[in-house]
Amino acid sequence: MKLKSIFKNTFRTLWHTKARFISILIIVMLGVAMFVGVFASGYVMEHTSDQYFKTTNRSDQIIRSSIGLVDEDIKSLEKNMEEDMTIQATYFEDAFISEGNSLTRIYSYASNPDQDEVNQWQVAEGRLPEAEGEIALDAYDSAQKNYKIGDILEVSKGEGEQLDHLTDQTYEIVGLVNSSLYIENGQRGYTDVGNGSLEAFALVNEKDFDSDVYQQAFIKYPEADEYQSYTEEYENFIEKKNKQVDSLLSDQVSQRAQELYEEGKADLGQAEADLQAGRDQLEEGQEELDRIADQLDDNGLLDRPADLLPPVLRSQVQAYEEGLEDFNQEKEEAEREFDQAEADIEEAHDQLTQLEDASVMVLDRSDDPAYAGYGRNADRIKAIARVFPVFFFIVAILVSLTTMTRMVDEGRLEMGILKSFGYNNSQTALKYVTYAFLAGLSGWLLGLIGYVIFPTVIYNAYGSLYTMPDVILTTYPWITWTSLAGAVLATLGAALFALVPSLQSSPADLMHPKAPKQGKRILLERITPLWNALSFNYKITLRNLFRYKKRMFMTIFGIAGCMALMVMGFGISDSLNDVLDGQFGQINQYDAVVSLYKDADPEDVDNFEQAVSDNELIDAGLSLTVEDLTLKVEGENDQNLSLVSPHDVGSFGAYINLEDVESGEISALPKEGILITEKIAEMKGLSKGDTLEATSEEDETYEFLIEGVVKNYQGHYAYLHPEAYESIMNETMKTNQAWLMYQLNSEKEALLSDELVEHESVNGVLSVTEIAEQFEESLSSLDLVVTMLIIAAALLAFVVLYNLTNVNIGERQKELATIKVLGFYDNEVSMYIFRENIFLTLLGIIFGSMLGALLHQYIVRVVEFDDLMFGRHIHLSSYIYSALLTLLFSAVVMFFMHFKLKKTKMIDALNED
Repeated sequence: MKLKSIFKNTFRTLWHTKARFISILIIVMLGVAMFVGVFASGYVMEHTSDQYFKTTNRSDQIIRSSIGLVDEDIKSLEKNMEEDMTIQATYFEDAFISEGNSLTRIYSYASNPDQDEVNQWQVAEGRLPEAEGEIALDAYDSAQKNYKIGDILEVSKGEGEQLDHLTDQTYEIVGLVNSSLYIENGQRGYTDVGNGSLEAFALVNEKDFDSDVYQQAFIKYPEADEYQSYTEEYENFIEKKNKQVDSLLSDQVSQRAQELYEEGKADLGQAEADLQAGRDQLEEGQEELDRIADQLDDNGLLDRPADLLPPVLRSQVQAYEEGLEDFNQEKEEAEREFDQAEADIEEAHDQLTQLEDASVMVLDRSDDPAYAGYGRNADRIKAIARVFPVFFFIVAILVSLTTMTRMVDEGRLEMGILKSFGYNNSQTALKYVTYAFLAGLSGWLLGLIGYVIFPTVIYNAYGSLYTMPDVILTTYPWITWTSLAGAVLATLGAALFALVPSLQSSPADLMHPKAPKQGKRILLERITPLWNALSFNYKITLRNLFRYKKRMFMTIFGIAGCMALMVMGFGISDSLNDVLDGQFGQINQYDAVVSLYKDADPEDVDNFEQAVSDNELIDAGLSLTVEDLTLKVEGENDQNLSLVSPHDVGSFGAYINLEDVESGEISALPKEGILITEKIAEMKGLSKGDTLEATSEEDETYEFLIEGVVKNYQGHYAYLHPEAYESIMNETMKTNQAWLMYQLNSEKEALLSDELVEHESVNGVLSVTEIAEQFEESLSSLDLVVTMLIIAAALLAFVVLYNLTNVNIGERQKELATIKVLGFYDNEVSMYIFRENIFLTLLGIIFGSMLGALLHQYIVRVVEFDDLMFGRHIHLSSYIYSALLTLLFSAVVMFFMHFKLKKTKMIDALNED
């Protein structure tokens, strides 16, 4: 009977205080939605991609060899690998699609489904190629180039070059396809053809290829499907397989390379002998003609007209002249054949050299930049989730505590009566526990919608970057139950915390109203000139603020928490934009990077440098030596360090600004040490005067004296003077990279790039503009996620301000009614409260700005990756935007509360308690 009465009273109270109940519910809902949604988003991204890879049977490894692969290599792997596996050997060729001049990797497709089990192609439109002369194109690239099914395309290797393996040059488009091998839009990998950057992929029938060897093989392990992509378990499994495959295939390829070498060496010897025999025969013919000419000349027959010679002698001269003419024609043809034979022999020598250096390359998914980039984006979201939702929840808990404390204080009389009637503490507290539990449970259940909203929005934010299926939403028990614990702590825990002091009081004490806070002199009153200068309204406002210290600190912290979240959100956006503006606007001044082959002929390099100097489209060019070194970083992966030294030190500053991190001044290249970039200095804990150790590809260790640390956002670099380079590296500088400066539109830039890659020494050309655009597109998705978090923080700020203001007014009904009786007008009564709110809001903004700056510093370091450093400073505009939003919400709340204050009934308020 007692419990029935309590539950009736609980639901009656809930109905009469539904605004308060809803406000608690909303705060908990926001906290739970943010917590489960953002925490789950990174895992949902990985789960969706993993299901896509498993559905399409994406390969776990790609195997390549410098001498190609043959059936014996494939059979050897199948025989010697203990685990179950599927191997699919394929052909491919990189060539231009003539209509859009797209540099495309064209794969072979086995029309027999049983032979094409790995990397299943996803048909977006049309069908896969079934007959010779049919082609299916990359759906993304086709959309950009406006290709349509039924169009006829031409495939070419480039001007004057023959296709290596494809037997046909004309194909009909029969389909548009997607592939789990290519998940990032516009990023299709690299090649040694053209400008070095692939733009698309395509499929043709396997019969369209004519090749003695396969260009690569895909391997899929069914056992790998037991692990999820991007997990440590999957990476460890594949790493083990990489070592096994590399060991087995290296032996097989080395053995085959040796056999081919012996055969090639014998063939080369025969070719060289045949060439020499041909030259000897030609020389013998020349000698015979010279002997006949000498005989005729000795008899004076060559100087006399043939018509004046006797018939016998005339026939000898004519026979000589005809023989000489025939010999000269044969000699010219023979010389052409000899030149071709010499070229073939030289090529054969190169092939033998390649056979001597035959190698195997085992690639896994982590070697795919698109796969790795997607994983990094998921990790960024996880990093944000470790800070933003947790802090969001803390604010919700504190505000709920304030609300429940107010509710318990309002029920002191009721609790005293219940205890006097014999209700024990548990029964007395049941109303508030039930009220809090219902608010928390309802908010938690509604907050689980965050599992749908946030992962969907965040996943779709990256939709412009990746070709992926629709998001696959899933829940995670540990996130769900953690959020429930947070919701219970925010409501039930807050209620119990507020109840304990009251339950420990006697019924008599509870039935008496709490004595009002005793007024005390505050510190400002002791500063007499200042205190006397204040009006009565401001004096009473300041006294009230310090009179209710607990409420003051809770309000300040609540507002500061929301302000901090907004500052942190805006700050992350600033940090992302600083990477673009800093790296590609302030630091890098060049427009393109040209990579040269490491073993390029010096004469070819000289020709390239001269071509750059003579090209009217290029304003300036700088030759450099760039050496890739490896750095060991404790607790991190090995880092790549690019050692950069210009050939022309005087013009180096025009291409890049090396701003010292400490002084802000532009640093000159040191002649005895190096300048290192900021991120690697931070990772290694190094500064000016320290020594940096790095290792070359040949495992030779070098030591560099650090002469300064310079700003840089992307990649790890060390800059040094040519004299320092040759002294430390103990070798002469060789040009293997060039920076170019020009002012061209995208069309002319593409033409220039195509022109440059025609040079024998050029490996590839990278446009800085394209790199910046791709980077901006990648960061824009994260920027959208940050915007969503800012909106959520702003919404929380509004609810917090409303709730705290509502509690403040509810606690002071009698006080407000009293000043109304004393003659205060409605506007004056409102300002009596709102002055306090304004002061507390301003204090919350100040402390929230400082807290937000600290949170921002933490999160940008967590979100950063090994080779990327975000901006570390929040722009002044971000503080202003956050403050204005907070002030706006405070003004809106005060506007609505003004009307609530006008409805205050003086008699009822004065008769309370």
